[in-house]
Amino acid sequence: MKRKVFACTLIAIVISLFAFGTQAYFTYEDTARNVITTGSVGIAIDEKTYDDNQVEIDFPKEGVETQPGNEVAKIVKVNNNGKSDAWVRIELQAFAKDSANNDLPPTLPDGTMLFTFETLSDWILHTDGYYYYKNPVKPDELTSALFEKVKINDKLTNDYNTAKLILRVNAQAVQTANNGETVLEASGWPENN
Repeated sequence: MKRKVFACTLIAIVISLFAFGTQAYFTYEDTARNVITTGSVGIAIDEKTYDDNQVEIDFPKEGVETQPGNEVAKIVKVNNNGKSDAWVRIELQAFAKDSANNDLPPTLPDGTMLFTFETLSDWILHTDGYYYYKNPVKPDELTSALFEKVKINDKLTNDYNTAKLILRVNAQAVQTANNGETVLEASGWPENN
């Protein structure tokens, strides 16, 4: 009888060891640390003009003095200083301030703008009022110029004699990766400020 109990116990132990061995054989656990980083989109507006020797220089922060009908060299580009390819768009806002810093109308009574300019071929004026750059901009690269000169309307009235005419350039960018085949298909643009 003792032999039967011993044999049953031995068989139970062998079966248990086999079962645990099988379980250990089919399970495995390990931990891996995976770090995933995303790219970054960053831009800076690059505004230039020409000095007396026709060398490109930074456009003065205080602006330039000019007269109605004159053209002012103002070269507007956007620099991608992020780490990812980017789609770029620009919004232009024209406004004027008199010598007392009061707002003046941004258009003349006949509806013409204070400034005129000719956009270059790499840019598209969309129905939302933004100028979209047609090509993706790689990191550390510049767009081509949106325009290279601005003409002051020669029909400015005396209200604008001592006025500051301001053409504000606002640029925005979004990543190109998984974001449309063209700039006009891209989504995720920042909301208007």
